[in-house]
Amino acid sequence: MRCSLCGKAAYAGRLPFLFQKRGTDSAGYARAYMRSYQQLVRQFNYCQSCGRWVCDDCFSIEGDRDACEECAAKSV
Repeated sequence: MRCSLCGKAAYAGRLPFLFQKRGTDSAGYARAYMRSYQQLVRQFNYCQSCGRWVCDDCFSIEGDRDACEECAAKSV
């Protein structure tokens, strides 16, 4: 996953069997996928104004509005 503003990348680890599910262990695959997704989401923030995922450096928390730096600059 990459920040939409600065391009900073985050890596959640290797997802097992990403392109090939082996056997009938789709529940195990789903658990591994969710763990990886949750690790990525913790490293990024969702801008409520434009819908982009941005890193902590590009995210601004001001009062009750959380937004990326671009949207925060537009609203001022």
